[in-house]
Amino acid sequence: IYLHQVRGFSVVTAGLVLSTIMAVAAAMGLVAGAAIDRFGGRQVLVAGSILSAIGYTGMAFVTEPWQAFGYSIVAGIGTGVASGAGPTLVSALVPAAARPSAFALARVAVNLGIGLGATTGGLIAVTSRPGSYEVLYLMDGLTFVLFSLIVMALVPDSRARPTAAGSGAAPVGAARPVSDGLRTVLADGPFVGLLAANVVFVIVGFVLFGNILPPFAKSETQVAERGIGIAFLVNTLFIVVAQLPIARLVRSRRRAPLLAAMSAVWALACLAILPSPALPGLAATALVAIAGIAFGIGECLHGVIIAPTVADLAPPELVGRYMSLLGGSSLAGLALGPALGAALLTVSPAGPWVAGAFAVALAGAAVLRLGDRIPKAAVALANG
Repeated sequence: IYLHQVRGFSVVTAGLVLSTIMAVAAAMGLVAGAAIDRFGGRQVLVAGSILSAIGYTGMAFVTEPWQAFGYSIVAGIGTGVASGAGPTLVSALVPAAARPSAFALARVAVNLGIGLGATTGGLIAVTSRPGSYEVLYLMDGLTFVLFSLIVMALVPDSRARPTAAGSGAAPVGAARPVSDGLRTVLADGPFVGLLAANVVFVIVGFVLFGNILPPFAKSETQVAERGIGIAFLVNTLFIVVAQLPIARLVRSRRRAPLLAAMSAVWALACLAILPSPALPGLAATALVAIAGIAFGIGECLHGVIIAPTVADLAPPELVGRYMSLLGGSSLAGLALGPALGAALLTVSPAGPWVAGAFAVALAGAAVLRLGDRIPKAAVALANG
């Protein structure tokens, strides 16, 4: 809206600017991971946040497309760096048995931030007042600066992560050549398989619901805009309420079957949307809201399984690389998903949902085949 209606860029150019942020962020995985392993998660997280502050603050002042692309590259670097540094820092600060709960709490915070951010943006930004968008971007940049100050003041400079047993520590900051680290990562079959599956998980579990469902519901069903908003509200509230209980429920259980169950839930959520065009407005709205809850269940499982599993798979001196590549795979899914979903939607209204159900079921089956090569969750501490 800002780049097209306020700055006068074409829709295609505006879309490419936004895609540039995600594409650059996804490409930062290995470079950021090497920096995290060398310098520690806190320093790299702060550096990424400062770069994001520069990138998004600069968006307030763009008047030409080349300026927007330049700031989007800076913002993408910051996003890609922080996406690996944050989870690495979380995994280093808590015992292995507490990681699912820690990542669950982080996911709750993220969803609350998304909801508050969307609400704030809707209250501030008005296309008839271009200056309101400039204020919004300046506030966005300020949040990154404040976050950096809080991290520097309150978060310890942890260069160690607990062992799988939850006691002792292994060095995170040990230097290793980038080429050696890359060879080790690429030789880790379960991790590479999990990365590939995660791209599918993000496309189906996050992008189809977040990006493809609104235009589908608007054009193919009798669900009104308010009904679409209700479905998103139900999804968000469910995640906020259920994330921590689900983390406790899956604690100490085998992760490969849980990932397969998550995939099955998302597949059913996709298939549940298919009858909605044939239903009257109220029934279609209720069905979409129920599908939103199902997508939320999958999101909760994803939030407490994927990152702790990767942290346990990673050699101690390479945890930054592993977590950064995981973040890169999620960003790749976010970048690819809207284009793939939109293309399928133009072919057939049912296309995204049928293809999504098939793809995520296949990804879940592939993870299930890895079996014992995916580490089981560490046994929870008695006081956890």
